[in-house]
Amino acid sequence: MEVVHKKSAVSFSVQRPGTRMSVAEFTQWLGSMDSNDDGVISKKELEKAIKGLHLLFPAWKTKQAFAAVDSNDNGLIDTDEELKELIEFAQTNWGLVIYEDE
Repeated sequence: MEVVHKKSAVSFSVQRPGTRMSVAEFTQWLGSMDSNDDGVISKKELEKAIKGLHLLFPAWKTKQAFAAVDSNDNGLIDTDEELKELIEFAQTNWGLVIYEDE
């Protein structure tokens, strides 16, 4: 099943777990969930993103992700390091294949 996200005339697709995407595509997709356009990802926004992938238990997955990657404990994914850690977490725990941009 393919999920299509649109924001500001940019459209792209993210499929269910096992999907291959580049770091840029993952970052763009995650940014499309930034509902208040503040440039950071909140717990609510990440949960919405996980729901968009149709993964089970999105609230639990969000809690686990933030426990693992929110190094400054401010409830936001707001640094490059936290984003890198989220990418690694998503690959390990959500079944996504995220590769380096060419």
